[in-house]
Amino acid sequence: MYSVKHKIDPLPNQLITNLTDLKEHYKDLGPEFFEGELILDIVIPKDTNVETIQSFLFNA
Repeated sequence: MYSVKHKIDPLPNQLITNLTDLKEHYKDLGPEFFEGELILDIVIPKDTNVETIQSFLFNA
């Protein structure tokens, strides 16, 4: 796992070393969007997303 050095002097990507700390760190994080931002869901079929993108670009 992680060495003692990681616990004492962690690199930025080593600050959270267990799942409990990770959940606590991100517990209040929610989606924050900019006004007028286009949000795409990659679960939606590509053709539908392309139509959404075109509509967004040409109606802006």
